[in-house]
Amino acid sequence: ALKNSSSQFTILLAEKLKITYTYTMLAMHLTHTFFQTRSYLNHDRFFIATAALVLACKILDHHVDLRSVASKFYTLHCERVLGKKKELITDALTKAVRERICQAEEDIVSALKYDFEMTVPTQYVPELIPILVEATEKERVFKLSKVFVLDFYRTGGSLFYKALDIMLAAILLANFVLKGSDNKGT
Repeated sequence: ALKNSSSQFTILLAEKLKITYTYTMLAMHLTHTFFQTRSYLNHDRFFIATAALVLACKILDHHVDLRSVASKFYTLHCERVLGKKKELITDALTKAVRERICQAEEDIVSALKYDFEMTVPTQYVPELIPILVEATEKERVFKLSKVFVLDFYRTGGSLFYKALDIMLAAILLANFVLKGSDNKGT
């Protein structure tokens, strides 16, 4: 439940920030990696998830404005976690949230021992899709496989399987599901 709630928070925050699924997957992987060696009791999972999203953007060379992240985090945190209406976010509150996100990012980097050699499943899409999927189905299979990969990342399974295996399984499953759904009427 804790993994799922932090993953769901990451997905919602990424949507608010208009950050694509590749960064979201890496952020969830970073969060799960962090909590593999750290306790949920000692770290706020929502700040860790947010910091992981910021770190994922940095790793994959995507600029994200930390002020915007802090503001969107605060709004989402109020709505989803605290269950209260968002208060007006002041400069002082934005600064305090940014500082907590930066501290959480530092905690993640420390837990990773500064090892950022990570792959994301989507890097294999250009190689796999043409080989495994009919040309007319590429877009549909790709979209559905993204959903499968994001769902898989919510479980923390990315800690146990290689990125290539995850993407391969997602593409094969998406292809199977779409082919099966197209043939049901015949």
